[in-house]
Amino acid sequence: MSILLVFLVLTVIFQFRLQPFLSAEYVNDDKRTSAALVDAPLLQLASYASLQHALSNAEIILLYFAASWCPMSTPITDQLKQTFPDSHDGVLKPVGREFASSSKRKKAEIAIVYVSSDINEIEAQKYGNSNWIRIPFNSLEGTELKRHFKTCSANEAKPLNVNRRHGIPNIIVIDSRTHDVISNSGIKDLANFSGGSISHWREMMDSKKGLNVANN
Repeated sequence: MSILLVFLVLTVIFQFRLQPFLSAEYVNDDKRTSAALVDAPLLQLASYASLQHALSNAEIILLYFAASWCPMSTPITDQLKQTFPDSHDGVLKPVGREFASSSKRKKAEIAIVYVSSDINEIEAQKYGNSNWIRIPFNSLEGTELKRHFKTCSANEAKPLNVNRRHGIPNIIVIDSRTHDVISNSGIKDLANFSGGSISHWREMMDSKKGLNVANN
């Protein structure tokens, strides 16, 4: 009897200690959830200081929700790094990295914006590529993005008051001009189209524009 009790106690402790690492699942990631998010009221992204550079200087924004400790994030991060390496001309560099803002400058194809669920700022800063733009660690902006897009790790949901529908990793694709959600399935898009993902997202943007014109 005592052996059974010890086993149960150790099981509970084991699950509790691994809770952060077991939170990398997709939560209710079905077509209804994706459609609801795409049709959700627009978040006022223009009011976010850390997004201004991306909104003004890139056509497409990838909001990448992930964490360095999350085992499910690792292959997605690796794919992002391979598909859009630091040397990729189409990726917008963060402010201060050989970038000069200009009204005459052609917009970059995409900006990768990292919304971190890391355990500390050091991990959040060193994770991923140097061409990623980073929402400040543990900031109100990061929390509001997680709440609006209902995306965070399991252990963040209660403390941040997030009505969580999606776990990490997750990539949400935004049209920088309209701030519309173009795709809530950025990870699947990358898997299916890889280097052709940008063309795919542009086609989706054009389709949505055409649909809006027809509806008006």
